[in-house]
Amino acid sequence: MTTARTDRPPAPGGRSPRSPADADPSDRLGRLVRSVTGAPAEPGHAVELLENGEEIFPAMLRAIDDAADRVDLLTYVYWQGEIADRFADAAARAARRGARVRILLDAAGATGFTDALDERLTAAGCELRRFRPPRLGNLTRLHHRTHRKLLICDGRVGFTGGVGIADEWAGNGVADGDWRDLHLRLEGSAVAGLEAAFLDNWVDAGGAIAWRDPGPPSHTVDGPSVAVIASPAEIGVARVRSLLVSLIDDADHRIRIASAYLNPDDEVRDTLCGAARRGVQVDLVVPGPEIDKWISRAIAWGHYDELVSAGVRIHEYRPTMYHAKAITIDGSLALLGSPNLNRRSHRLDDEIAVAVLDPSFVARVDRALDDDIERSRTLEASWAGPGSWRHRVGRLTAPLRPHA
Repeated sequence: MTTARTDRPPAPGGRSPRSPADADPSDRLGRLVRSVTGAPAEPGHAVELLENGEEIFPAMLRAIDDAADRVDLLTYVYWQGEIADRFADAAARAARRGARVRILLDAAGATGFTDALDERLTAAGCELRRFRPPRLGNLTRLHHRTHRKLLICDGRVGFTGGVGIADEWAGNGVADGDWRDLHLRLEGSAVAGLEAAFLDNWVDAGGAIAWRDPGPPSHTVDGPSVAVIASPAEIGVARVRSLLVSLIDDADHRIRIASAYLNPDDEVRDTLCGAARRGVQVDLVVPGPEIDKWISRAIAWGHYDELVSAGVRIHEYRPTMYHAKAITIDGSLALLGSPNLNRRSHRLDDEIAVAVLDPSFVARVDRALDDDIERSRTLEASWAGPGSWRHRVGRLTAPLRPHA
């Protein structure tokens, strides 16, 4: 168990030194999560970390095949290919055996979803909707998407994380073309929070709530405490951003952040730099040359100089596209879900994140991030600092940052 320092002055944000009563950082961080987001961290969950499509997709498909009553699937990405077909087949089987199957696709992200898949699913009895397709009357809302990835089966088993329904995620995250990602499988009362996030977007898309009682949640007496943070896109800043700033400011000795896209606003970047300057080890794991959107890497370059100069360590993942979204704080809290460390996640998109307050689970996530760092290039200050061509390119992207 880590012991927080008690000899430093209050931070600019108002944080006071630790008191002797704060012996358990997991408890303190649970109180922080609840105060900032309103989401209570409740005990008694079964939580499993899944790495890459080779673990994630079989677990999700097995849950769909095991579902007796209902399947709710929400995703930003649903493209063409073998994985798309396998999920469609599993959903169709569930509907034919009498389960209620609802599928919600973001209209901007799931552009690869074919008419043939649509017809196959609806013919089997699945209800399929698209989130905010372009039409007259909703043009002002088109920039606000749902970036959530959710699967809830029978109201008892839930999944969330970064993976999309596409062949790009099907492998081990190391071989060429196999995107690297992390996902959660969850059982316990917090599954209701995932279901509420699904229904929030489902109703927005014109669907009915039509709630069904799953009965008392499965409960593991000694399981970890979990909080679900459903972060809606709204005017101002999103709930997940407020939590991120608070967690960074509260950290004592280590912060790790994995993000597919790096574009923090000024306050988030300054808070990260402030943590590094006060002696916290801050590691960012981000995509390297295999990124799917080159412009996103150029935008990230515009932040590298300030971050690295402050002592933040930036690791660019080398083998393939890096799509993981995870945060760990002081070995005591892990936050996984759909948000990236960018302005779109913090101000424009609906996101979902799960906070797990359990040192053994956090250690499991940290081991995964250790593996990622081993496969990354850790940047030196000169690599993207003033005078480098990357720095100049990054500065040119400044007009694009507010919406990326």
